Amino acid sequence: MRRLSAESLRQKILEEATGIVYREGVERITMRALGEKLGYSPATIYLYFKNKDELLLEIALHGFERLAERQMPGFDEPDPRKALRKIVRAYVGFALENPALYGLMFQKLQPAREQSEHHTDAQELFAAWKELYARGLRAGAFRIPEFGVAGAFMTSLLHGFALLAIGGRMPYPDSELTLSQVRDRLVDELVDVIAPV
Repeated sequence: MRRLSAESLRQKILEEATGIVYREGVERITMRALGEKLGYSPATIYLYFKNKDELLLEIALHGFERLAERQMPGFDEPDPRKALRKIVRAYVGFALENPALYGLMFQKLQPAREQSEHHTDAQELFAAWKELYARGLRAGAFRIPEFGVAGAFMTSLLHGFALLAIGGRMPYPDSELTLSQVRDRLVDELVDVIAPV
């Protein structure tokens, strides 16, 4: 059997661990279980990741890369209002489709600013948000003059909705709307607040 290079084996470990997060959740990641799935001892896994936290950070970075891929096309939309709608829809869609990964990215690790050298995709996404917001202000499309205030409003609303939906708390039990309908209305209302017609 062909031996894998160190980089190939590290990538194989990372891919298997990421797959476990997608299929079974973050709680199922242990170095022992990962070694058993791959046919290696836990000691082999530790040669490539010094501890579980380092492995989880790498998985979260994969998540930020995927989130950036999902949102970046929206930034190319010339109309700031339409761009905002596409981007926030992509954010919510990513969260709802990848609940365990989303939770790892935004709840189980230190904030990106505390590990900024690792989070290049998160940094690029943040820079793209700032540029879109500046463009929208210049065009008169956005009404809240401070990016920090608008960003806090949008993030709080979207993150809160995502966590409630992931936890099965949206829509409310007596709601006549489906989760998709609530999501769409939420996006519409958010865009109307930030960028009224």
